[in-house]
Amino acid sequence: MRQDESVDLILNNKKDESIKVNTNFKFLANLDDLYIDDKVHKNGVTDRLFIVKPVNDGNSRWDCKSLKMNQRFDAVMMDKSWLERYQSGLIPAIGPSDIMLAKMNLIVKAKKDSKLNKILHAEISEVIDILPNKEEMRNESFHF
Repeated sequence: MRQDESVDLILNNKKDESIKVNTNFKFLANLDDLYIDDKVHKNGVTDRLFIVKPVNDGNSRWDCKSLKMNQRFDAVMMDKSWLERYQSGLIPAIGPSDIMLAKMNLIVKAKKDSKLNKILHAEISEVIDILPNKEEMRNESFHF
């Protein structure tokens, strides 16, 4: 908008009752903070994870999809002994439909007036098992 322009709201076709909009108003708050009830720490959560992108070299975050929470997120692999065995080839590579049974520590953002929560931070503290691709797993839904 230019300096000399203004904005009027007209509701229900009532032109004589228009409302002037304050265009000088600046909103500086963090939108994420407006919708947070609380951040919850959940330690020792066991879940089945579909591994979207395994990390075959280095210490990057693993791209995971929780089957329990139906949510995709990045997770830090804290089970260093398992990671070393996996990356050295002692544990077979995770295939496209394989599922990781893992224990995790999570920081979850609980949103106001919503049943959906957002995972802010995830750590895989222990890899319990890799469940190989089976016919019955193909029928499970993997929503992205």
